[in-house]
Amino acid sequence: MAAKKTKPARERIMTAFTESVTEESWRQTTVAGIIKAAGVGLADYYREFDGKASLARALSRQVTAEALANLDTFDPDDPPRDRLFEVLMARFDALNPIKETVRAIVRASPSDPMLAAEMACATGHAMAQALDAAKLPSGGLLGPARVQALGLAYLSTVRVWLADDTPDMAKTMAHLDRQLGRLGRLAAFLDRDRTPPSDQGEAGQAQA
Repeated sequence: MAAKKTKPARERIMTAFTESVTEESWRQTTVAGIIKAAGVGLADYYREFDGKASLARALSRQVTAEALANLDTFDPDDPPRDRLFEVLMARFDALNPIKETVRAIVRASPSDPMLAAEMACATGHAMAQALDAAKLPSGGLLGPARVQALGLAYLSTVRVWLADDTPDMAKTMAHLDRQLGRLGRLAAFLDRDRTPPSDQGEAGQAQA
């Protein structure tokens, strides 16, 4: 009889983390408790993670990977807003199974500076990935502004999603659609082609 395979330490730690945060609370979840539940040693834990808050960021990255893996190929004719909507809704689909874990983390963030900092980094990373997946620019001088603007729209939608009791996430979809609509004018500004200052000066002299 083949020996039963043991799940990797990282996977067991993440499972213990999500179960503890969901069943107890963020405050009551401890590294010692996670280690005990996961059946790993302290060295195994710190080989994978820096502390409790880093688990929340790892969970966000895990969701990002799952969402992108389940994303359908875009139609080349899809408008940028529709592509971004599809990417973010794929993320909410991936978040649904851990909704109570997310709720606990969101509630705890305002009173835990370390957690808030980790989640800010995680959100920025997730939004940059979302822009890339939607084939929209996330780099360059204006990249941080694009990421921040999308992050605000996303976080606003997260609050609606946490309270959304519709089976098809209708409230979440409607709110996200409105948020992306409001970003439309800003997105056009951020993505427009700009002539370098030196070229503008030369053009002005040529027209004078």
